Amino acid sequence: MNDRTVSRLVTEVLLPCTPVTLRLLALISWSTVLLCATEATAETYAAHPENYHSLLPKLRPGDILRLEAGHYIRGLRIHDLHGSAAQPIVIEGPAPSSTA
Repeated sequence: MNDRTVSRLVTEVLLPCTPVTLRLLALISWSTVLLCATEATAETYAAHPENYHSLLPKLRPGDILRLEAGHYIRGLRIHDLHGSAAQPIVIEGPAPSSTA
């Protein structure tokens, strides 16, 4: 943006705005920042039979839980895990030649 563009933005868009409109613009800007930050914080967790159960409650939309080969005898309770269509929670097993 050059100086002329910024000046035009201020005089034609921001100055005519009411305080309520300015607050709404600020809220939209912060919402966009938070949404971008949320999307960027997806985690990938490496799990094995000893720690996988403690990692389940940490999973958030966009996260990946990678199960290493091993015997998982405590079950895989996935109730109350909520991903979304855009950011699913993915639980991956090991390569097909391994046992999980």
